[in-house]
Amino acid sequence: MAYDSPLDSLLRGQRYREEEKRKKYNPVSAGRFRAPATMSMLGIKERPAEFEPNEAAKKYLEDFMLQTKRRLYVKPEADNVFGEANTGDGSGYYAPEAVEGGSNDPRKRYVYVDSKNPDLFTLIHEGGHAQDRALLEASLDEGIGRDKFFNTVVPDETAGDNLKRYMETAGPIGRMKSETIAQKYAIDYLKSKGYSDDQILGMEQVGDFGLYPYSYVSDALRYREGTGRQDRANLVTMPDANTVDYTNHDNYLKKLGDLYLTPGYLEARDKIQQDAFTYLGNQLGRFTQAGDKTPREVNLGTFFGY
Repeated sequence: MAYDSPLDSLLRGQRYREEEKRKKYNPVSAGRFRAPATMSMLGIKERPAEFEPNEAAKKYLEDFMLQTKRRLYVKPEADNVFGEANTGDGSGYYAPEAVEGGSNDPRKRYVYVDSKNPDLFTLIHEGGHAQDRALLEASLDEGIGRDKFFNTVVPDETAGDNLKRYMETAGPIGRMKSETIAQKYAIDYLKSKGYSDDQILGMEQVGDFGLYPYSYVSDALRYREGTGRQDRANLVTMPDANTVDYTNHDNYLKKLGDLYLTPGYLEARDKIQQDAFTYLGNQLGRFTQAGDKTPREVNLGTFFGY
């Protein structure tokens, strides 16, 4: 029988209220990918997919050309690194370091969106990356900073200072800011085209445009502390069907507890989170709840999603 404590009931009710505040997810299509008709007539089976934008996406591509003097090409997102085909979740990416279509290409930019579900907000978000003049340098700095962090030993460095140095030099904070810039670019563009705030919020699956940028901070914290989903899955070993070995789990809890009790660590962790929430709130305004959150609320799990 399930046990429902007063605290469980309180937290569940709060999550329901947070869910009710969110706008209904209402994605807007950018068009579709299709093979050129001329290729079909020639009987070529393996045909390149071309993007056929709808009116909203066509207007955006024209505006991008006018603003940047470069043509934006939309390509189907490749299968992921595990060889699995796209799932139609509306994802996308931009590669600033690419020789062709990257940030140093003088004539064009390539963005990649889901081949099954080319999403308008995703297209504009990736276009935001493609017109971000600082993105290539930020990407190169991230690689240099990561190498520098893992190959540099700072004598007498505290756990809190080590975490702060990692977040600032190895990429998480920089990536959060780059993604926030692209989010804001897409929001501002849609507002300029007459979309209401509620319509724009409806284009985000969770109704909060700060959640994705912040994931680079939260995932980095879990990585550094070994609390990610994959880490937790490996904590308990089962030598046979009748025995469960909790040794790894107990050692993990002890190490994590020791880390949290290290003077200054939680204060440094809280400041990293609070600075991230403040930045997101200042940049995205009512399009995120991050500006209303505190590390204590998030770390105690009293808010759903962050």
